[in-house]
Amino acid sequence: MEKMYFSIEEMIIDKGWDGLIDTIRTGKFSEWLEEKGLSYENKILEQFFKQEDFSDIELIMKICDIFSIDKAYLSSDIVQEIALELNKTRRMLNYVGVQKNADFCPVENQRDLMKALAKDAENIYLCNGDFRIPLNKSVNYIGKGNAVVTVSSREDINFADYGICLKDVTLFLQHDINVAEDNLNNVTILRNEENSVGNLQIFYNLSLGRTFFETKEDFKRRVKDLLKINVGTVFLHDYDYEIDKEKYKINPNWDIRFLDYVTIFSANRKMWFTADAKMAEDIYKNQRKFSIYAWFDTDGNKIFITKLTIELQKYGEIEILFKDIETATDGISSGYSGYGIGLIDIAEEYDMIDSDFDESSFWKKVKGIF
Repeated sequence: MEKMYFSIEEMIIDKGWDGLIDTIRTGKFSEWLEEKGLSYENKILEQFFKQEDFSDIELIMKICDIFSIDKAYLSSDIVQEIALELNKTRRMLNYVGVQKNADFCPVENQRDLMKALAKDAENIYLCNGDFRIPLNKSVNYIGKGNAVVTVSSREDINFADYGICLKDVTLFLQHDINVAEDNLNNVTILRNEENSVGNLQIFYNLSLGRTFFETKEDFKRRVKDLLKINVGTVFLHDYDYEIDKEKYKINPNWDIRFLDYVTIFSANRKMWFTADAKMAEDIYKNQRKFSIYAWFDTDGNKIFITKLTIELQKYGEIEILFKDIETATDGISSGYSGYGIGLIDIAEEYDMIDSDFDESSFWKKVKGIF
């Protein structure tokens, strides 16, 4: 080192944390520790470096831990980042316990899972999230915090064929398949209700609007044949429940096939269903992921969504309530009130049934709504 330093604090003042990290990564900091007789601290740091990847904030936290760095040497931004990292660590410890099994790698989201699998982890704690597990890795999975594993296979599956073991998780099946019980321990299976081919065909026909050869009344009669449509899924988070208002907020993952309709319906709206604390906790623990359905009506020319519902095994059908974010009123809406009317107004302005309809201009205006 060009300048003589007698303490790490001097380095932080002179170089800042970015400069200190650069010194650490070049190996000069390790040399300085040895020169100052801090071999034990250097060994601890070397053990930390054996991790294949770590963030700068994790390194700063390790330095503070090893050398008892005072908070005065941390900027407010660094303190905030440390707080976020500590919060994540505490969540993990809450899931797996302070005396966690060293053979198990805890992951909290899909990215962490893929990183763990890239390191050939054989035992993984799935903590709290919604996961998709690859079938090309033989892994022992244990769920923590009501973890969900979404299965997108369209064919019957036996996880034992892939060397996969699952314990204490919920399986959410996107398609109507059978799952063998082999290698499953305390696993709950939830099934997504797929749209029937016949109902989808009715929807696709109606989505084109009234034909040139039928009256509005004829079109309305056709719309009556359309049943509810599965338009996506909902995965609940505990922090979205407002206990004082008994509201469980939702943020659906929409099915791309119906994105135009649901986007118009849900744009600038907060959505939720009502549930007391006992009911909310029960749903969170036992049916955390479920399908969401759209109900359609018509003005005689086109169809549009009138309401959304969810179907829960224990509580049956529940209607989703909403509030427009941009409006100042506190009114709650549900049921039929012409939702999706923005698209209808635009279509009427250009007259979808008119042979002079300018399609490119129409969709430019629709794009503006999205």
